[in-house]
Amino acid sequence: MRWSNKKVTKPTDCWSQAEVDLNNLWRMLWEQHGAWTCMAIVSIVAGSPDETVTVNRLRTGISSS
Repeated sequence: MRWSNKKVTKPTDCWSQAEVDLNNLWRMLWEQHGAWTCMAIVSIVAGSPDETVTVNRLRTGISSS
């Protein structure tokens, strides 16, 4: 394998716009999953009244609003 001396000047030199968009979508989904996981853990440990709603939201991955 040979390394290229070409300087990468913009993200589209490496990834198509569709690939960038998909990567950004995955990042957003993982961020939301982390946030909902944290909220579910806090709700379960604290015995909050929103525990059922929070855990169900985490399980389904679909916003109820």
